[in-house]
Amino acid sequence: MAAVTGRPPAFELCPGLLETRYYAERGIPALAYGPGFLSVSHGPHEFVSVRRVRDCAVVYALTAIELLGRPPRL
Repeated sequence: MAAVTGRPPAFELCPGLLETRYYAERGIPALAYGPGFLSVSHGPHEFVSVRRVRDCAVVYALTAIELLGRPPRL
């Protein structure tokens, strides 16, 4: 995250229901990460900037590469 946005991710407890609970029940580590703000998420005033959506996509891609390994060069 810091490599993309210049700052570390903020830790927040989500009051909603996430799929991560199913992983936790099975002892599988999981976390949720997204571009928006919990204070306005899934409500009438929800908004997300295009830049934060792009940054989030880059973080997802870099995380997948780190966890799964780099694909061979063609």
